[in-house]
Amino acid sequence: MDTMGRGERHSRMRYRRRNDPAYQGKQHQHKKHGDRPSRNQPNKDDSLITGFFSSRGRPYIYGRVTLPRFGVSTDVPFLLDTGADSSCLHFRHTSELVVPESSLGNESSVGGIGGNAAYYREPAMVTFAYGSGGIDEVSYNIDLALSYSDATLGLPSLLGRDILDDWHIEYSRKRNLLRCMI
Repeated sequence: MDTMGRGERHSRMRYRRRNDPAYQGKQHQHKKHGDRPSRNQPNKDDSLITGFFSSRGRPYIYGRVTLPRFGVSTDVPFLLDTGADSSCLHFRHTSELVVPESSLGNESSVGGIGGNAAYYREPAMVTFAYGSGGIDEVSYNIDLALSYSDATLGLPSLLGRDILDDWHIEYSRKRNLLRCMI
């Protein structure tokens, strides 16, 4: 169960402008509420992450997963899952990271609606592009659950409440609208 408070979650977020020379190579951390968009401010396109719906109507958003310990990263379409306590990467995407399973820490069993599966917890940075043209990025440092089990081969990777709790989400399948305000 997630015992982290709201203030602690915000300390894990990092914002930066991807193409601005002043920000190249820097990871700027906002610490004051006034430095980041508020949920009470009007909706602005410059603080929105735009998602999409699959042909089956499932809500997805693209993110970039980086495992700093191994220096590897990959782009991942995450299924938004408000029922997941934490985000997880399933077999299809963990295999793209080219990290040997034997290099990871202790295996633990994680339960879900489909039953239990073996996962490894690994510190990760998950980055999302936002704003007009996606020129800005926001990153979250989380403990990501990684599955190398064949049982998760057909399952999408999940974006759980460890990140979703920090966002206001507008969701309308009927209007083909999926926007996450950071």
